Amino acid sequence: KGSEYLSSCDHHRYPLAPPPIQAPSGKTILTRPTSLVLKDTAVGKSERVVNEKVANSIAMRSDNRFYRWQRIALSHRKSMFNYLLPLCLLMGVLVLIYSFRDTAKHALFWVEMQNEWIIFVIFLCMFTIVSFPVTVGYLVLIIASGYLFGFLRGLLTVVIGANLGVAIAHNTLKLMQSKLPVHKLIKNETGRAILRVISGPRAFKIVLFARLTPIPFGLQNTIFGISAVNTRSYHAGTLLGLLPAQTINVYLGSKLRSIHEVLNDHNAALGLAGYGVFVVEVIVGAALMVWVIQKARMELSAALLATEADSDEKILIEIEA
Repeated sequence: KGSEYLSSCDHHRYPLAPPPIQAPSGKTILTRPTSLVLKDTAVGKSERVVNEKVANSIAMRSDNRFYRWQRIALSHRKSMFNYLLPLCLLMGVLVLIYSFRDTAKHALFWVEMQNEWIIFVIFLCMFTIVSFPVTVGYLVLIIASGYLFGFLRGLLTVVIGANLGVAIAHNTLKLMQSKLPVHKLIKNETGRAILRVISGPRAFKIVLFARLTPIPFGLQNTIFGISAVNTRSYHAGTLLGLLPAQTINVYLGSKLRSIHEVLNDHNAALGLAGYGVFVVEVIVGAALMVWVIQKARMELSAALLATEADSDEKILIEIEA
């Protein structure tokens, strides 16, 4: 009686805890955090049951977090596919343009003959559409903007269109999340981790680095739309996080027009030089994207781990209190 010990949870529930210590009197004393130490008194029995459940809950969360981040680490080994995705899509656009060059030429000619403001409004509407879940075409729109408008005007169109689409999708998803099962769309483990910690003080940093990663555009908007993220932090992080990839892809799109103009020239040497310059620029742009994505993934993982660590520390403080 009066001896202090922890809850009677089995040692196998806490694989990281120190081994039991055999007391001289023959009683087994388990080493646990001081916040969970209870006194063996008649008054403290009900309290011991409650704190035992809390201890089990913390252990389960610790185990789940370990396996969760283990799965994220395994998924990062396959991230080379995500790094090469922008380059593959760009090459796919080039193949489609070459395969359907006559049709594409007529379509682009028709678009170019329209009023610039009409084209601008069309692009704004299309950016809004691709901002919603289960829609694709965001990268194609960026490259097409660079091709049609050039670098500066194309970048301005992309920045306005993408952020307007994000704002519309964000508010729409918030209004509809109680009526539609949008949570089921988030099957990505990183996305679920973001959803758990996005309402914390590191919201801006998490949004910023998430926008730099190759997580699909519509999926990101879904994650943030159903979360409790601060609106100001969300839009500021989105604006800055999307800008690097937008700049690179708009520039590559503007170079598509340059290579098209070069190919229309019948000078073979000039055409070969144009091809060479374009290939070099694509390689440099892809390498820069790989570097940005890799750094963003590392920073995003660090921010998520730090946020969850702060959450666990807060829980322990509340238990001690």
